[in-house]
Amino acid sequence: GPAATTALIAFVHATLDRARDAGIAGVPAPRHRSDRPEETAALIAGRLFDAQSWLPGRPLGRNTAFRSPDGVSINLPLHPTTPVDAALADAARLIGRVHTATRELATAADAPQAPLASMLLSVRESWLAERRRLGLLAENTTEVRRWLRCGNRIIPIASDRLRAAPDVLRATTVVTHGDLWPAHLLGDDGEAVVTGIVDWARAAAGSPLLDLAHLATHVGGWSAARAELVLGAYSDIAPLLPEQRRLLPVVAALDLLAEVGWLLGLGFADDRLIGDPALSFVRGGTKTLLTSLETLTDVLAPPEPRTGSRRWVPGPRKPRRSGGPKRSGTRGATPPPRERSG
Repeated sequence: GPAATTALIAFVHATLDRARDAGIAGVPAPRHRSDRPEETAALIAGRLFDAQSWLPGRPLGRNTAFRSPDGVSINLPLHPTTPVDAALADAARLIGRVHTATRELATAADAPQAPLASMLLSVRESWLAERRRLGLLAENTTEVRRWLRCGNRIIPIASDRLRAAPDVLRATTVVTHGDLWPAHLLGDDGEAVVTGIVDWARAAAGSPLLDLAHLATHVGGWSAARAELVLGAYSDIAPLLPEQRRLLPVVAALDLLAEVGWLLGLGFADDRLIGDPALSFVRGGTKTLLTSLETLTDVLAPPEPRTGSRRWVPGPRKPRRSGGPKRSGTRGATPPPRERSG
C-alpha cells in the first residue's frame, strides 16, 4: 500500500470510525495507544504503524497473498471454480453501506484523492513502462503476447469512453477501499457470508466504480452475470447512475491491465522468484486475471471481422462405385423408349 503518513492514518481512522458509528460492524475499529490514549499510531524503526480491532471470520483467499522480493504485497484471485457469488453480493452490499456512511468525508479538503482521471493516467504510465520491460519476453511467452494485444486495444477505447463522461471521470463522491482482494474479505466457515472488510490503507475519495470493479474481477473473475450481481447488490444500498453502470467494464479493464502487467513482471521476468513456492500461485493467478482481461477486451473492443474472400478450391471427385454396370450417355439425357410386347 501507500507509505503511511500521519494524515493518511488519520483519514483511514476517521473513515472506520464513521462507518462504525453508522452501525457497520464489518470494518475494524481503530485502537488507541495505551501509553498515549490520544494517539492511534506509533513510529517504529522509522515506519508508522496503527492498531485496529480484530474481526470475526477468516480471509476468503487461501494462497492468495504473498510478498514480492521487494516486500510488496502480492494479492491474487481465487481459483476460477470457487463459488463466490453469495460472498460477492454480501461484499457489494457492505461496501455500499460504507460508501453511504462516509460520503461527507469524501468532500473534505484534506481527503486523499483518487478520481478515475488519476487512475487512467497511472494505468497509461504503467502500461508504457511494463510494455518496454516485458516486450523482450513476448516472443517466447504467450501470456505476455496476450497482455500486449489487450493493452493495444483497451487503452485507446477506455480513454475515449472515460473522457466522454467528465463528471464520472473527475468525481470523488465516496471513500473507496481501493484494494479489494480475497485476502481482504473475511468470511464465515462456509465462506458464503462476508463478515468484514480489512486493510483500508488505500482508502481515498474516489468513484464507487473502483471498488465495484475490484469485486467483479479480483475475487472470482469477470463475467457479465457476475458484474450484474455486484451492481445489483450494491444498488440495493447505494443507487448508481446509468452512466456509471455502463462504465464499470471500462474501469475493470484498466485496473486489470495494470495488475496483470505487474504480475507478469513478477511471475515471468523476475528471476528472484525462481524456486519460491509462491511462483506457481503467482503465475496461476496471473493467468486467471489475464483471462478476465481478454473477456473485457472483447466486450469493449471487439476484434474486427476478417475481410476478403477465400479462393474456392474444388475437392477430390468421389470414386465410382464398383460392381455395377457402367452408365453411358449424358447425365440428364432422356432415356430411349421401352419396347412393348404384343
